[in-house]
Amino acid sequence: MTLAGLIEGMEAGLKQSLAVRRTDLRVVDLILGEIADRFDGEDPLRPPHRQGLERTRQALQSVASQLYAGQEVTPLEEPTAADLKEMRDQLDRGKRLFSETVG
Repeated sequence: MTLAGLIEGMEAGLKQSLAVRRTDLRVVDLILGEIADRFDGEDPLRPPHRQGLERTRQALQSVASQLYAGQEVTPLEEPTAADLKEMRDQLDRGKRLFSETVG
C-alpha cells in the first residue's frame, strides 16, 4: 500500500463515518419532532441540550466542508424505518427503567 492509497482509504472512511453521523442526527431530529407533536409543538429539549445538538450539527457541517473541500457533499441518507424503530425502542426502555426506578 502506498501513502496515497492510505490517505484515500482514510478519507473514504471519514466520509462514510460522517454520513452515518448525519443520518444519526436526522433520526434524533425526527424523533424530537414526533415528541414535540405530542406536546403542541413544544421543544422537548431543554435549552442546554438544544444548544449541544445545534453545536453538533454545526460541527458536522464544518467537518463536511473541510473533508469535501469544495466538492459536492454526499446527500443526506434518510434514516430507515428500522433506524427510527431502534431509537423509539431505546426511548421506551429508558422510560420503563425510569418508572421502575422512581415508581
